[in-house]
Amino acid sequence: MGGATQADRAFLQLCGSSVDIIVNRLPVSQNFLSAPLSHYDVILGNLWLKDNRILMDYAHNALWQCSDSGPALASFSGSGWLFRLKPTQCIL
Repeated sequence: MGGATQADRAFLQLCGSSVDIIVNRLPVSQNFLSAPLSHYDVILGNLWLKDNRILMDYAHNALWQCSDSGPALASFSGSGWLFRLKPTQCIL
């Protein structure tokens, strides 16, 4: 069995897809799990944040990317990649 169980014990099927996005003008290829979550566009996990050197700034509602020259406000693009995510493999 796979997927995830929600708080109300309902089963949530997860689908995987490779997505190419741009983080601060640098291309990043990432595997994403997608699920029908109506209130969220994307949820970035701690491992992704760590791998991409992203800091969460709750006081200013912002994401920063660390680099050798100092932190920079994180920007994301990908020509609407989020809304065209096509799952290539589902976990049953």
